[in-house]
Amino acid sequence: MKRKLNSQPHLSSETTARLTELIGVRVARLPNSVVGIVGCSGTGSPAVHVLVRAGVRRFVLVDPELFAPSNLERMHGSTWDDLKTYPPKVEILRRLILEINPKAEVTLIRGNVLDENVLDQLLLCDLVLGCTDSQHSRAALGDFASHYLLPCLDVAVLMRAKKGDLTEQVGEIARYTPDEPCPWCLGRINQKALAYELMTDAEREQRAQAAAEAVKRGIDGEQYWGDKPPRELTVGYMTTTIGAMQAGYAATWILGAATMPHQRFQFDFGMPLLGVVPAEKPRKPECSCNWTKGWADQARAERSVSKPSHWP
Repeated sequence: MKRKLNSQPHLSSETTARLTELIGVRVARLPNSVVGIVGCSGTGSPAVHVLVRAGVRRFVLVDPELFAPSNLERMHGSTWDDLKTYPPKVEILRRLILEINPKAEVTLIRGNVLDENVLDQLLLCDLVLGCTDSQHSRAALGDFASHYLLPCLDVAVLMRAKKGDLTEQVGEIARYTPDEPCPWCLGRINQKALAYELMTDAEREQRAQAAAEAVKRGIDGEQYWGDKPPRELTVGYMTTTIGAMQAGYAATWILGAATMPHQRFQFDFGMPLLGVVPAEKPRKPECSCNWTKGWADQARAERSVSKPSHWP
């Protein structure tokens, strides 16, 4: 006997039946949760893709960038037609979410994590996923976790090759909570790269010129200028894997069904046993995350990063 199909598609418990069978009625928490995504490309898009299919219905998407041709290889939800119009990345992810669940509620912010309106929206979330390769974003999420009690899962991908042969295929996942070391304590912030991101174009030119003049005098120019940090080259199979893992840890954290094995760990796909290495560190006694827990706006002076005045 054939099963009768409704003419209008609908969402029901059947769409997450396997997850419910595995975890139980706690799966009902996912549609009522709000997940923030900071960075909507390589790792952010697969994370969203997994979460919306698992039943998460409410999202806050944050990304300042437009779609670019190189994004097609690793951004879930993007299509060939996007190469004609170059829409904002947040718009592409909203389209993906609504195609899977038309009843989803999606808040879009085409902006930077340091914008005040971004913080206002992220504070409505139960959990935030850090999916960018910028240092200031990572530092800001650490501040939000400590000052506003806003839990975060942050990821990174590092790939290296020599003469066309892959030498490193590293993924990293870190958790920030008010009771755990911040990204500064964990050594996840590259201060030179952070300074480059925040300085003006004029300051970059000035430092480069000072370094060049120092070299002419026989002095190491590194103390004046470390040059532009190298661009991180990542590809779709790595970003998809890391983003999907991040989504899995996020969903099970919301459901109270599992926890990450370490606060921070790294793994290399090319090494035996995946080369899994815990990278946890204790809090630094001098770090402000020791005494600003829950201070909210009163901790503004203790934020490790803020929006530069020259940014639009």
